[in-house]
Amino acid sequence: MIIRLKLLLITLLTLSLYLAHDINAQDYICFIEKSQKTKETSDVQTKYETDKKESLIQQQRQILIFLSTLCVLAIVTISLIIRWKRTLLLLSHKQKKIVELQKAEARLQMHGLKETKTIKKERDELVDKVTTLVKENLLAYPEERDKYLERLQRIDKDSLFILKKRNISDLRIQYCICFGIGMKKEHVSLCYNITDHAIRKHKSNIKRDLGLEKDDNLDSYLFELFFNQQ
Repeated sequence: MIIRLKLLLITLLTLSLYLAHDINAQDYICFIEKSQKTKETSDVQTKYETDKKESLIQQQRQILIFLSTLCVLAIVTISLIIRWKRTLLLLSHKQKKIVELQKAEARLQMHGLKETKTIKKERDELVDKVTTLVKENLLAYPEERDKYLERLQRIDKDSLFILKKRNISDLRIQYCICFGIGMKKEHVSLCYNITDHAIRKHKSNIKRDLGLEKDDNLDSYLFELFFNQQ
């Protein structure tokens, strides 16, 4: 009887140890699996953070390149504008000197001509012709029309002798008056029923007749001629 009890106790103890060992093994396996999952999650999170930082750095680099390029373009543009303004200033100064000399020469020649009255009559007729065309054809543009008429009243008519002396036709002298008072191409077209292409051709021929260079501005030259009183 006692022996049976001992065997039973030994069996129960062995069973208990086995169960305890099995439970510890399962816990260990669960712990390992959990650790592995935690490590994988951590690796994914680390990779995500790394990729995010690299993407941010790349974006900042692109923004920096864009801003640098923009600054360079701005500097180049400003330089070109300054150079362009200086060129215009030099051309304007040169044109003023040319106009002053031509006016002085024209007035001296006019004083020595017996046909002075005829010349004055012709110049008045030219200005009156342009004035009539502006009044009749630019009714739809009252603001520009009034500006042109006001300038036509102030124009230095003696300057037209310079154009006549260059053998420029009366019609082209009228175009010169239009260009000199700042008329827009579409308004010149309305007054004389000509195309933009014809206007450009007339301008080119007038510049040639006046001895102006390719880079000279005809409108600026004529404005100085008509309104730069000495």
